[in-house]
Amino acid sequence: MNTYYKAAKLTTGELLAFTTEQEITSRQLNELRYIDIQNPVAFYSFRFLEDGKLNEVVGMQPWVPITHDEHYPLAVQSIVTIADLDARAIASYEQYISGDGDPEQIEMDYAEEEEFEEELLMIGEFDTKLLH
Repeated sequence: MNTYYKAAKLTTGELLAFTTEQEITSRQLNELRYIDIQNPVAFYSFRFLEDGKLNEVVGMQPWVPITHDEHYPLAVQSIVTIADLDARAIASYEQYISGDGDPEQIEMDYAEEEEFEEELLMIGEFDTKLLH
C-alpha cells in the first residue's frame, strides 16, 4: 500500500496533516462519505513582533489529544479542500509523529517563506482560531 501525505482544511477552520492509504483529491471528495486518516495532527499558529517585523510560527499538536488511536474516519462533508503536503511539511510531520525531539520544539517557521503562504491560500484562508 502507498502512503499519501495530505493536508485538509476543515469546515471548523482547522488545518490538519495526516497520512492515508487512499489517493484522493478535492475533486474526488463528492464520491466518498469518509476518508480513513492516520496520525492526524492539527496545525496552530501564532504571530509575534520581533524587531518591528511581524512573524508567524506554525506548529503541530495532536488533533484528538486524549486518545492514542492512530486511525480515524473523517467525514468528507467536514472537508473544505484537501491537498498534498510539501516535502518540508512531510519532514516536520514525520519528526512530530515519530516523537523525535521535543514536540514543543518541532515547529515550521515559515515567517519568511512565501511558498507556504501560497499553499495556505490554495487550500483556504488560514484561521488561527482552532476549535477543540
